[in-house]
Amino acid sequence: MTIPSADPEGRGRALRRAAPPALGVLGAILLAAALGGLIRAVPAVGALDERLVAAAGTTLTMPERTLALGLDAIFDPLVAAPLTVAVVLVVALARRSPREGARTGILILVPWAATGVLKVIVRRPRPEVELLGDRLVPLPETFSFPSGHTTVAAALCLAILLALPAGWGRRLGGALAAVMVAATAWSRVALGLHHPTDVLVSALLAPVLVVLLARWLDAVRPTEDPR
Repeated sequence: MTIPSADPEGRGRALRRAAPPALGVLGAILLAAALGGLIRAVPAVGALDERLVAAAGTTLTMPERTLALGLDAIFDPLVAAPLTVAVVLVVALARRSPREGARTGILILVPWAATGVLKVIVRRPRPEVELLGDRLVPLPETFSFPSGHTTVAAALCLAILLALPAGWGRRLGGALAAVMVAATAWSRVALGLHHPTDVLVSALLAPVLVVLLARWLDAVRPTEDPR
């Protein structure tokens, strides 16, 4: 009996569908790098950033400090990494599909890794220590642009949303995710760890990368056997 060969035409269509989102991911990262370089090159942007950091960090109430420190701890790499693993396992078990779990992991880890690459490329210093009278968190040794905490918060929330079935649950989750990302972005500035433009770019870049990655993964997904 002759075994049917793989469908080269179908494979070609899949590759053509996958090309635009793959190029979009690369383009988004390159655009973020260009924005980071532009921000560093324009003194007025840096001066405005410093004023906003000083204003945000000197008016914190005790509840705001508690919230900011809590978000700092949750999305710290030492906590975010096992949290990501837990989310991947829950999605794989809930969907009864290791592939779906792996998909969720990719949607989180690629934006996170892209942030690390951008930090090295742009090499933007952290906000000046003198801007805050009482620093609540030690200044990290890594570069400032973009914000890793904000990226992880956005990628994690959106990856979870995409794993949920469409409906009211996803809509409610979307509202909660927006609040979580906004709070995380605010906390990074309020703690004096990032400039506002760092967190703004992260809050925009991470969702774009997650959506494009999801489209790419869907395009290269093997066709299911209809039986």
